[in-house]
Amino acid sequence: MRHMTGFVYVISGLLVIFVGILLTGAMLGMTTAIFTVTSLFVAPLFSVGPSLLILTGITEIAGGAHQPKSWTIASGTLLSLLAAWTIPSVGWRLAAWLILEPVAVALLIAGIIMFAVRKSWIEAMIGSAVSAPYFLYGSATTIYSYFSNGVFTWLNFWLFAPAVLLISCFILALRSRRSWQLKHDMAKSFHEKAGLCQDGFSFSYQRFVSLEPGRLCRHPSIRTFW
Repeated sequence: MRHMTGFVYVISGLLVIFVGILLTGAMLGMTTAIFTVTSLFVAPLFSVGPSLLILTGITEIAGGAHQPKSWTIASGTLLSLLAAWTIPSVGWRLAAWLILEPVAVALLIAGIIMFAVRKSWIEAMIGSAVSAPYFLYGSATTIYSYFSNGVFTWLNFWLFAPAVLLISCFILALRSRRSWQLKHDMAKSFHEKAGLCQDGFSFSYQRFVSLEPGRLCRHPSIRTFW
């Protein structure tokens, strides 16, 4: 179940980034990109959510251990694939400024958040909650237009599919929280019972060894040592 949950997290994060790149490409076809210093800091914020989902999914697939090495390999692989896809299409400058740099910074921010939180279900909830609003709004608009005009296009699909996956991620994170809470309660109960058993053993042991000195030996020279 953990591996399947991690797989859903990774697919959801990748799909969100993929749709974001498609929208960026569509905007480049209609307008000219403006390079500002502010965009270097603002653009990565839109990719923090899917980056959290991807790294959390890698953590779940790896067994739940937070391993920076796995995150680094996954991040490098993702950036390499994005570079191979976008640079031939729009050139290295636009690809680096609009896609590669925001995703790289977002992955770094996601890694810092995971170091601070260290609970996969919280990380998945944050990632899905941050990524979902745009797609939920787009899905609501899609459903409304479908019932009004009966039109459903591929653009509507690219808004609707991520919304469904992100809702699934949030639900899986809630289920993981219940599982984590159950394990935590069981471990706490076990330690409490173990403490009671040790206290009982200590009390029984003290009762066993606390015999009166006179019953242990009768010689006066030995009794003086008690």
